[in-house]
Amino acid sequence: GKGLRSGAAHTYNTDSMEVQEHFYTDDPARAPADATTTLPGVNYFFLGNGLIQAAVQICPRGPATPVGLLIMDPERLGPKRKALTFDPGSGLRGTMISLAEGRTIHKPKGRYVMARWIPAVAMPVVEVNWRSGDFRVEELFFCPDEKSPRLLRRVTTYHGATGKTKVRLKTRAGASAVELPMEFDGKSENSILLEYRIVRKSGTPVVELSEAGVTGNVPGSVPPEWSEAAVFGSSDPALESFFNSAKFQLRAAVARSGKLDGGIWQYNLEWVRDQAFIAMGLTMAGRPDIARTILDRLLREFVSPEGATLDSSRLRSWQESEFDQNGVLLFALETYVNWTDDTAILSRHWEKIIKAARFPLKAAFRHPESGLLRNRREFWERHSAHGIRDGMELAHQLFVSMGLSAASRLAARLGDNRNARAWRLAAEQLRRAMLAPGGYGLIENGRFIKRRDVKGNVQRTIRPAPDLGFPAGMPLFASGRHWINPDSSAALPIAWEFIDPTNVVAHRTLAWVETLWNQRWTGGGYGRYHVTSEPDSPGPW
Repeated sequence: GKGLRSGAAHTYNTDSMEVQEHFYTDDPARAPADATTTLPGVNYFFLGNGLIQAAVQICPRGPATPVGLLIMDPERLGPKRKALTFDPGSGLRGTMISLAEGRTIHKPKGRYVMARWIPAVAMPVVEVNWRSGDFRVEELFFCPDEKSPRLLRRVTTYHGATGKTKVRLKTRAGASAVELPMEFDGKSENSILLEYRIVRKSGTPVVELSEAGVTGNVPGSVPPEWSEAAVFGSSDPALESFFNSAKFQLRAAVARSGKLDGGIWQYNLEWVRDQAFIAMGLTMAGRPDIARTILDRLLREFVSPEGATLDSSRLRSWQESEFDQNGVLLFALETYVNWTDDTAILSRHWEKIIKAARFPLKAAFRHPESGLLRNRREFWERHSAHGIRDGMELAHQLFVSMGLSAASRLAARLGDNRNARAWRLAAEQLRRAMLAPGGYGLIENGRFIKRRDVKGNVQRTIRPAPDLGFPAGMPLFASGRHWINPDSSAALPIAWEFIDPTNVVAHRTLAWVETLWNQRWTGGGYGRYHVTSEPDSPGPW
């Protein structure tokens, strides 16, 4: 994560990127176990409608809460401990449902908890089941509409024994608590509906919890936004589940304004690249309304008058500009327009789009000998302090070329033939230069390489500047050589079919990238790059 306070406004930093930006300042060890995001076996189910954001935490083992509820204001980015239902002393413990039967307290225990998205329901509904004693409890979590900042939680308690008994259901959220009596006569059930609503007191968001009544068929009607969303069918249930999880939770991540964290609870900052990709996903998932909000906001607020794009919620000097974001934004716009036929967004922002397309083509970025684009910052945001030399990065050429091709087609659609031709030629020139064998091209020994310096040398290693104050234990600061190839971004031209994925370059590149699997870990997954150059904790990306 980045060392800025949550919700920080855009800052315009034209100097070198600060090394301290790479430090995560929130220490979960100084809080209850629930503050940690990578709990043993944890699953999170994110819900939200742009006005309220929630996560149902399911933790089967360890000291954290087995069934916890985090509620957040989606307009305020922050770490997990800043959730409105997170207690500094007890974490999420109070958000659990407990049933007091005399002196016996029934509550979820990790190994007896099961959770899932309810299948064959068009809207996102999380179902949680758990048992304790003679009771089985089913909890449903869902947002009933997209017009109010509220989440509903239906709690149905099944009593499986004979005889009469009384219990008191208890739970809390922030300063609000409920305690409700229930009676059972033999084998019977009781349902209670709880409402969590974000209200503002003196401008500060808080959660109010109240009983909403006894319910029958909840949830009821599907909100129109979800009834029109995309549906995906497959003979593989796991693939269907993956699609629905993405469809539901991409929506939950986005505030009504279009704001969303680069990683919920992690960065508390925003990137044009990330948001443009999310807009593409939402468009194809049948939620173009949210995609349009994101793209509108990016063009209004995240593209400077010169056409530079914000990353980490700030602007950079040209040497450290992530100009690949310009390309991603442009082809995300084309994806949105192709799927929706909404050309109004182009007309509304055409001058900004022109600037975004022209920005990477500025003379400062151009390497005169090759025609490629240069800077001092690589795809994963390492820079000169890490040992990145001035040069040409594979992923940057790829995304700018793809974006200019998309912009050319959009310009032709609007009748702007001069820009259409200029951008098409620029995209083709970049592609040829990138794929040229030898010289300055980004293929060597029949496979993609990550980067060349301005003299044409392949940058194979990095050496960080001394005395940077990085925490001890990072692989980049150990002894020995620090390799930057292979880099997983070399798979991107293959994944996007920028080249024929069946040719020999693709096969040789992927064989090389395969060596990034399980480098210093055993649980599977690919590292971003060779682990010796990792300025973070080693692990899969």
